[in-house]
This record gives sequence, C-alpha cells and structure tokens, in this order.
Amino acid sequence: MMDTAPIKKQPQSNALQPIGQFLPDDLIVEILLFLDVQTIFPLKCLSKSLNSLISDPEFVKKHLKNSSQYPHLILTEKNSEYVMSSVKTLPVRRLLENQPFTFSGDRHRGGMNSNRMELIGSCNGLLCFLYNTLNGRNGRYVRYWFYIWNPATGTRSEPFGTRFDYSLRQPVSEVSNFSFGFDMLTGTYKVVEFRVGERSYPSSKIKVRVLSLDDDDCWRNINNFPLILWNSVVHLSGTVCSLAVVDYADPSYDYEIITHVNRFVIVSLDLSTETTMQFLLPSDFDEVPCFQPTLQVLSDHICFSHDFKRTEFVIWKMNEFGIRESWTRLFRIGYFDLEMHNLPMDNYLNSTLLMPLYLSKNGYTLILDYYGDDEAVIYDQRENRAERIRTSYNLCRFLYVESLVSTSTHWKIYCLMTQPWYSLLYCTGSYPWLKVCKTNSKHIGYLRNCDTIQGMHIFYTLNLSIFYWFQNHKARKTQKKRFTSDVNVVPIIQRAPKGTGKGIYLEYRPRIDKN
Repeated sequence: MMDTAPIKKQPQSNALQPIGQFLPDDLIVEILLFLDVQTIFPLKCLSKSLNSLISDPEFVKKHLKNSSQYPHLILTEKNSEYVMSSVKTLPVRRLLENQPFTFSGDRHRGGMNSNRMELIGSCNGLLCFLYNTLNGRNGRYVRYWFYIWNPATGTRSEPFGTRFDYSLRQPVSEVSNFSFGFDMLTGTYKVVEFRVGERSYPSSKIKVRVLSLDDDDCWRNINNFPLILWNSVVHLSGTVCSLAVVDYADPSYDYEIITHVNRFVIVSLDLSTETTMQFLLPSDFDEVPCFQPTLQVLSDHICFSHDFKRTEFVIWKMNEFGIRESWTRLFRIGYFDLEMHNLPMDNYLNSTLLMPLYLSKNGYTLILDYYGDDEAVIYDQRENRAERIRTSYNLCRFLYVESLVSTSTHWKIYCLMTQPWYSLLYCTGSYPWLKVCKTNSKHIGYLRNCDTIQGMHIFYTLNLSIFYWFQNHKARKTQKKRFTSDVNVVPIIQRAPKGTGKGIYLEYRPRIDKN
C-alpha cells in the first residue's frame, strides 16, 4: 500500500511553541497523526507552527503509514462525461460493515474535468490521470499528458510528460498500458508506458518508456519486452509488474491458442534501476484457464488469480518477491459459493471474470469485482459465505489511501541574466512556501513578498541551503556561491535550455535523505 524512502527525522524544537504552552509537542503530533486529512489540512491556516509541522516530510510520511491501514475503494460514476469529478472514494470498512453510503456534492476539488481523461494509477494517496486528445485535421496525431491529483487535499499538479505521437490515429490508451509508481531510491514518482505494435516494432514486442516527475520533459526508452502484456499492470514497493505470455502476438486473450501454462510469466520493472526481470507462476498452476487470468496486489503481496475449469476461482500469493517456491494458495472458491450460477458465454472468455480488490489483514475476508454484473462480492472464507452488493458506480482495480503528499511534481529556476550585484531568475511550477527577496551578492536576505509576472515566480536571489555556480565574466572564471536556508530541497544543476538566456538553471524537488 505505501511506498516511501527512508527520511531522517528532523528536529522540531519550538515548532509548536504557541500550542505547546498547553500540550506537549509529542502529544500534539501523536493526536494529529490519527486524524483524517480533511481534519488536518485546514489546520495549516491556523498558525505558522502547525503549517510547518503538517508540511514536514517526516510528519507526512508517518501520517501516510497510519492512513495506509484504512484503505479506500475507488469508484467512478457510470457513463460520466467527466472522469475526475466522478471519482469517489469509499472506506473499505464501511463496505464490510454494510454501512449505507451516499456521495453528495463535489468534495474533490480537482479543477480539471474532461471525458478524455483516464485514471491510470494510485500511489501514496496520489491519483494519476492520463489526458489524451486527437489533434490536427482528421485527427492526424495524438497529444497526451498527465496530471497528479490528491483527492483528500483537493490539490493537483501542473500537466507534465506531454508527448506528440504522429504514428497514432486513435487514443493512446487503446494501444498502450500505463502504470504509476514510486521510485524508493530517489524518492520520485514515475509513469511507465507499455506500447504495442509501433512502426519498426513487431506486434509481438512491447516498447517501454519511463517518465520521471522530476524530469517531465524526458521520456527514456528501455529494453523492449518480447512479450504481450495485458491490462493487469500493478505497482508494489518500487516495482511495476504485469502478466505476460511468451511467443504470443495477439493482444487479446484466447485460451485455445495458448498451448501450455509455461508460456505464462510475470514481468517486473524496477523503477529505481529501470531494469526488467521475469519469474514463473506457481508450479501447481497446470491448466490454461478459460477466462483471462489477472495479477493484483493484496496485503502488500503480488497475487495471481485464475479460473479453473469454469467451476472454481483460485488465488495465489507470492510470499517472497520473485521466488517461485514461495507461492501459496490463498483461496479456491466454487462459483456456486459466490452465488455465480450463470457464467458468461464463450464470447466473453477473453475478458476477466473476477478481479480481487482487497484482502483483510486476517486473510479471511475478500472483496472482488464481478465484471459480469457490475457488482462487488464480499466473501468470508471462515463461513464460506458470499454477499453480492450492487452499486451504481464502477469499481476501479486500484486501492487508495488518504495522504498529505504534495502533488507538486518539481520546479525549475532559470538564470536569465547574471550581473556582479544580482541574478535575475524565474521559476516554473510553484511551491506554496516560496517567496521573493532582493539582495546583493554580499548579503543573503530572507524570502519576502511574492512577485508574479505572467504566471512565473520571479527571484532575485533564493534563500535556499544550496550551492550554485555562475559565470563571472569580469574575472573570466566560474565561481561558486552559497545560499542559506532551512528549506528542505535537493538541487540539480544543469545548463539552461536554449532561448532562456545566459547562465545555468537549478531544478529542485523535496529532499529524500538516505540512511
């Protein structure tokens, strides 16, 4: 459920001084950690000390760890024209306790609605949406990009990862699968695209691209998969996994063509190293299923589910990632016990029949999505009893947890002009705590009033604890300057893009310290 890189604890001395007159700081922190985001988030406006605490990366990490114990299902309205505004989240416990639920109003303030948007992933309380549109005369090319949205805080990112594809005449989602995950080594989020059947690529191969949110202008191509992947692309602990078939060129599932179960494999992509590996399914999985099998994450483990002779539904769990011998069978449930008396006809066999969504901590209660009737099925293994719940919403295959994680992707500061007494800089993107100050090279001032020109934040110098390099034209040498601050960022120094003027640019993202 939760993927976070380790962060060193930072001192919070005097952080809660006004409130600490009444309660100890540690007690205040413990209380806040167990509140939901809708209660915590408005508290940032009450005082600087609360704002500092709630925005602290260590607090955000601890709150995410607590909230991951209370997952939510993601629901979307059927036949809705606007994807983002139709997204609802439902606590799993409310469904299990059979509590009535209604959704009133638009609690989610995403501010971006379009029927061209699709939800492609959920990670650490962030939902990633794909936006794609046909452009040019008669849809001669496809343009697509992404947004990140935090439903709990109501914030969303700027668009990122824009691509123009002149080889397509249909929406990119019809030829590509996407996944959204977290790189635990660098502390950045990444989008992965699996593309089938491009020009110069045989239809039996998949082209894989990776996009890092801290470098949203650069898609990296990695080794092509000589396999066909299906829609069950999942993310777990910094890896993206999918079910695949060796030597199989058809992107749709046909059990009559797949001659042996040994052709099924799981392909994983490590988001840190961007390398791939394959591993096998359970040795007791010995018959090609009629319905398309699926891969899912249940209780923080990779799980594999499949049909057996159109009479039973089987779920396996991989206890040790990548180790075939660690597969254990969790469930073998008869369709009759699930009250599924009339299975779909043969023309539906190329689709998934049941999708596991949630497994309780004790391993006895299972929630499944029944694609045949658009119902949620709650199965209790101890009592061998199933309850089917009809809903007017579509169930997504991702789980969601509330979090305070920021939707800011990254921001860049460009050095436009370097003079002996100041540097004129502008910033693309924004962070709420960034301000502006004027100073000279002899005095590093504090951040003061914010100034905006055409939507860009202007900086004359930055109150940041970093080094930066600039060119001293008089001395004809490169000098190093130091900015000081307690803002927790990581600088990435690169050359300025063409057309932005002289100097360098600095690219920042929240610091992820390593042990």
